[in-house]
Amino acid sequence: MKGRLLNALFLPAVLAGCAALITQTEIYKEITPRIRNQNWEAAISEIEKARERGAYPGKDELLYLLDMGILHHYAGDYAESNDYLEIAERSIEELYTASVSRAALSMLLNDNVLEYRGEDYEDIYLNVFKALNYLALDQHDEALVEIRRLNNKLQLWGDKYGKLAESLNRFEDEHVEFKAKEVDFHNDALGRYLGALLYYYGGQYDDARIDLENYRYAITAQPGLYSHSPIELELSALDTSLLHVVAFTGVAPEKVPVEFRLHTGKNHLLVFPAHRGQSFAQRFDWEGLAEGYYFKFAVPELRRNHSQVVAIEVYANGQYLGALQLLEDMSRVAEVAFQRNQSLVYLKSITRTVLKGIAGKKAKEKFADEEQTEDKKEEKTEKKDQKEKKKDEESEEKKSGRGKFSKWLFSAVVDVVTEISEQADLRTWRTMPGTAHAGYFPLAEGTYDVSLRFLDAQRRILWRQEFQQVKIARARLNFLEGVFLR
Repeated sequence: MKGRLLNALFLPAVLAGCAALITQTEIYKEITPRIRNQNWEAAISEIEKARERGAYPGKDELLYLLDMGILHHYAGDYAESNDYLEIAERSIEELYTASVSRAALSMLLNDNVLEYRGEDYEDIYLNVFKALNYLALDQHDEALVEIRRLNNKLQLWGDKYGKLAESLNRFEDEHVEFKAKEVDFHNDALGRYLGALLYYYGGQYDDARIDLENYRYAITAQPGLYSHSPIELELSALDTSLLHVVAFTGVAPEKVPVEFRLHTGKNHLLVFPAHRGQSFAQRFDWEGLAEGYYFKFAVPELRRNHSQVVAIEVYANGQYLGALQLLEDMSRVAEVAFQRNQSLVYLKSITRTVLKGIAGKKAKEKFADEEQTEDKKEEKTEKKDQKEKKKDEESEEKKSGRGKFSKWLFSAVVDVVTEISEQADLRTWRTMPGTAHAGYFPLAEGTYDVSLRFLDAQRRILWRQEFQQVKIARARLNFLEGVFLR
């Protein structure tokens, strides 16, 4: 009876704790309308209110820093934006170091329970916005530091995931070889384009030439990332009076869960997408694995958010200058970069599901055996009286019913906990833009009122962004940044 009472008290607590395993996204239902209407101050206020309500728990601190950093950037609070993004970058570095040393822990716990350490594309794009912040603050040297950090991170990605895979393969109970998927992403067009401008107007012409060549190479040598042509930019043209414009549209892709089924055979297992069937199964050898187990788990996948904007036109003093060109499909970069981490998440989820699923099955069998043993002990100690026989029979029926319910409850809770504990981690930087556009336009030296017009497929104006009294000077980086997140 004591064991049954403890289970009755413990199991609801376990179920309540499972709430921490599910990604909380309700906060963005309040923020998104503000962002779509360019109401940055209201969006920041909503985040602060949500944080007070506990919507950004400690394990999601990085998301809070990223959201606040980018929203302050949109709002023109560039120094404050960099304060948040600087802390975010340090957190990513520290969390990566911790993730290597705690690889075994990540094999036992769902990623939702652990501190969110950010995705690779989030790590490089925060440097882009730090650079843009410094550019807006007229601190060009500091902006170049951020571009160099971005480029260095891209070069180190291979080593980074090699170490993660190595630490996971040292896990004592591993039966699956961990190896990160190779991704052809070593050069970022957005970062190289900004770098070429910053180097040139900073008088570092050779570095500007190198970054401009790398910008072109990034697009032509990485067809999986870039399907558009590079912007025609010649360094000789930069010595005139030009207006440079970069504009961001749309929002970053979201993570959605993809369900998989897992069936075990003798010394192997089969894994296949739930929506496609067993004919698409992937086989893994697993020495000592018994057949007949059936489990399911989910992993995250990025889903693109399509923008309403199909063109961005630039006007100066009411005169049409031209349209911006696609600089970088940030959503596509995110999708490709994410595949490297996703491959490890997939393998971890398989291993964790098997280990926890089998442990859960054994726990149910052990509980059933203990219940049966306890019932037998009670039967032996019971002194039946002939006069109370009928009463005892009724009592036995009730006891049997309680026993069956207890077994069912424990079994159901183990199944629910096992399933919930393998929910996909859907945390991501949702307030980041989805696309970057750029262009440059010759203007005589002087002062202009500049307008950016964001157009939809029917050429209707979705948004106008106005810049008053913009000064244009020769051989100077005359730079404007626009944003419309629809």
